[in-house]
Amino acid sequence: MTVSRKVGDAVVRNKLKRWTRENLRIFLAKNTNSNEKNEIKIDVNFIFKPMPQGFYKGLLHSEFEKIFSLAFAQLRKENEK
Repeated sequence: MTVSRKVGDAVVRNKLKRWTRENLRIFLAKNTNSNEKNEIKIDVNFIFKPMPQGFYKGLLHSEFEKIFSLAFAQLRKENEK
């Protein structure tokens, strides 16, 4: 996970990291079967680009979750091909 200083101060960067880790835990819990031996392994890099000042500071958790869900839905769709 890469969160540049250009994204915001330490509070904002840490918030984004916490939200990402939590949403990733939820996604993995919903989409993995503990009895399944043939696991799919992927590498995912989260890179938060610099946006206009205050963008990430004003970002709501619900908006973040929605974007995160859309991104992983797209990954799941591509993986099924």
